[in-house]
Amino acid sequence: MVLQELTAFYSIYLSSGIGSKRLLAMYDYFGSAEIAFRASSSQLQNVPGLGKTLAKDFVESRQKAKDSAEKQLDNLPENVRVITYYDNEYPDQLKSIYQPPAILFVTGNTALLRAQRNLAIIGTRKMTDYGKRTTKDLCKEFAKHSIVITSGFASGIDTCAHEAIFDAGGETIAVLGSGINVLYPAGNKTLAKKIDRIGTRRNYFRITP
Repeated sequence: MVLQELTAFYSIYLSSGIGSKRLLAMYDYFGSAEIAFRASSSQLQNVPGLGKTLAKDFVESRQKAKDSAEKQLDNLPENVRVITYYDNEYPDQLKSIYQPPAILFVTGNTALLRAQRNLAIIGTRKMTDYGKRTTKDLCKEFAKHSIVITSGFASGIDTCAHEAIFDAGGETIAVLGSGINVLYPAGNKTLAKKIDRIGTRRNYFRITP
């Protein structure tokens, strides 16, 4: 998605009361995020799930959302990619759930999102020794069978899974739950660079100007 279209898409995403489901409905109705963003209140009312009140509220607040979107995208960390529902990198399996997210914030090789063998490992931030040991043992086996590990980059089990699959010679990708402008936990900066460095040998997502 080119930068101008992505900015409009992300601006709608950040708008109060919209959310992923309505954002996708707006995009599908107008065929373009830019057109949807500029639409009048009367035009927006025709979008399924929007209605008169939400349409009016969106029009009144969209400039503020756009200012925030532009600022965040201008300061996008070099190791974070933005994948929208309409990008080729977006995984088909995720599209099949009831309410798929409109945007993914990713660190690593985005091609791994569509790997045939992809397994999510997520868990508590306060892991036990047993949890840590089990995660490491599982990742060793997954690496042997070329299973990609997707996790959320949080502390605890998530971080353990990312590190364990690396140690076992496998591949991993992080889908960030904190958004594009916050790296959490901050202590994972080194891990983020490692995931990104290995991922960029194969695939590097750039926003098209």
